[in-house]
Amino acid sequence: MEVNHISAGWYESSCTHSEHRATVVNGLVSSGQNVLITGIGGGVALIALQICIAKGASVYVTSGSDNKIQKAIALGAKGGVNYKDKEWPAQLGALLGKGKELDVVIDSGGGEIMMQTSKILKHGGRVVCYGMYDDNHFLYAATPEFIVFRTASPKITFTMREVLKNLRLIGTYKPQRLCLPFLISINSGSTMGSHQDLIDATDFLAEHHIIPVISHIFEGLESAEQGFETMKKGEQFGKIVVKIAPDIDTPVKTKL
Repeated sequence: MEVNHISAGWYESSCTHSEHRATVVNGLVSSGQNVLITGIGGGVALIALQICIAKGASVYVTSGSDNKIQKAIALGAKGGVNYKDKEWPAQLGALLGKGKELDVVIDSGGGEIMMQTSKILKHGGRVVCYGMYDDNHFLYAATPEFIVFRTASPKITFTMREVLKNLRLIGTYKPQRLCLPFLISINSGSTMGSHQDLIDATDFLAEHHIIPVISHIFEGLESAEQGFETMKKGEQFGKIVVKIAPDIDTPVKTKL
């Protein structure tokens, strides 16, 4: 286990490692690129949006909620489409404009995402997929150390069309660990990236003054189930926080 101090307040220091790894390390998002982030409204997708905007990219989003799309536009997205409409890829192509294509897709849904976006992804474009889903659409497995949320399809279709276009599918997996309000971020496992990745992620957050969007705050571990229910219903727009320690107005000095 690696522990990295974060200078921001604990709400602001909500885990950003997977978002930075998906967008910067694996997605190679840079200024001037066109980026699609699917499933906007979730905490990871929203921080990915903020990171891509800070990198100077033009960001587009999908959601099953028109209201969430409008909220994302208010945060700086160029536009969005509702994935409940089967024609959403064509609609997104129209938003991009004639002759313009996507450079990167940051996705949490899997399934047909490669086939859906292949016509609007440039040659050699990248699709970064994080998470895992199953037939029940929402499951979580809890242990005292961590909670794993499954948030994507267990299969992603990849055809010769994508092969001939040299499209790249990149996986980035993150077990969602309980983040305690002690100004730390926890990194474990090779799939999470290196210690330097963790430092780079927190430094980027501080440098660009990125404050994660907080959707709900629940007081005490006894209210954690409310957080899961909120997530199941898809009601959140931002991070869901379970606060397990009281606010501390003054630093507590300890003796070793």
